[in-house]
Amino acid sequence: MFLCSISKSRSPRRCPTTFPGRSRWGCWRRPNRDFTRRSHPWGTPIGKYNGNVVSDFLSAYNKIGKQRQRCLVHLDREMHRVKELDRSPESQRTLRRILQNARRLDEGRETLKSVVFIRRLRKLERRLLNFATGVFTRPHWQRLSARTLKHYDEMLTFLKVPGLPSHNNHAERMIRPNVIFRKISFQNMSENGARAHEVLMSLQETLRLQKLDPSVFFKRAYLVHRQGRPEPLLQLGMA
Repeated sequence: MFLCSISKSRSPRRCPTTFPGRSRWGCWRRPNRDFTRRSHPWGTPIGKYNGNVVSDFLSAYNKIGKQRQRCLVHLDREMHRVKELDRSPESQRTLRRILQNARRLDEGRETLKSVVFIRRLRKLERRLLNFATGVFTRPHWQRLSARTLKHYDEMLTFLKVPGLPSHNNHAERMIRPNVIFRKISFQNMSENGARAHEVLMSLQETLRLQKLDPSVFFKRAYLVHRQGRPEPLLQLGMA
């Protein structure tokens, strides 16, 4: 029921990555011993998902979602690293202004007429394409422009889908407890332990977002399970 509700959801879906080489986490966690981080078949744990996906630039995320938004914060970080390695003020200034103008346009969406908004969006798309197809002599900027060109159609999706964020910071913060757990526990030592961990952490985070007490829910779930009655359901209709 839980997985079915996720696969049918149309709300924006954020997909961070954690536990490299071991497991993956979106709204649902599962061990990942048989697949690499780049080739993991995302359709396996949640079925066919046709909603919106906000992710970084890993190719593994290409297999899910109807529309994708690449995280602009990841692009900002990459741009900063390139700036430190290969200083090119003009290139850095051009891309930074495009991203700033895109965020500003999203913030002012409600105050603009639809015709004006679309005109500015088309102008941003042309500017982004010009950057992606530009000729750069420095190798780091060549790589960054090639990445921008590859994901050109997925860079400004948040302007076309109202309510879709331009980053996956929220999901990154949600997986932070698991990152800390990985650091201090050296990950799960067995398949059963990994599956127990993925289920408990998924339920706990969902309960926290629904402002429910996890200890009360788990106690109730345990008691009704021992009595052979159906387990209590989460509020699966929530976005």
